[in-house]
Amino acid sequence: MNHYDLLYDGPRLQWPGHGIFRATSGVPGHQWSSLQCDADGGPIPEGSYALRLHLDETRPEPSADCALHPSWGVQAVPSGEAAGHCAPTWALWGHNRVRLVRTDPLPPACRVLRLPRFRGHLVYAASASSRKSASASFGVL
Repeated sequence: MNHYDLLYDGPRLQWPGHGIFRATSGVPGHQWSSLQCDADGGPIPEGSYALRLHLDETRPEPSADCALHPSWGVQAVPSGEAAGHCAPTWALWGHNRVRLVRTDPLPPACRVLRLPRFRGHLVYAASASSRKSASASFGVL
């Protein structure tokens, strides 16, 4: 059996020693495991991922296209006045985000469908923050 530091099962992100947090992945209406191969809106595919639990101290600045530049650490997403005209777009990210790196192959059904147009998937957790620098394994059921 694999060891995971975090476990996401659809409605919850479980972080032993820190708590269980409400979480979601995929755009509304597309949050079903049967849509995990839908790169444009489905939930994160089941499998194993790694992430870096390091706080990224840089603060995103509003730009014309409201793009949030990628980070290898936990990134705080500005809101309200600090986000300026990007506030409605950035609110979709939640308060924090972190890059997930896949550590095992995609499910067979997703390999052909996802690879040519892969944009990534997100897991939003209601409130989980850490100022530690570490890496963690992450299981998705």
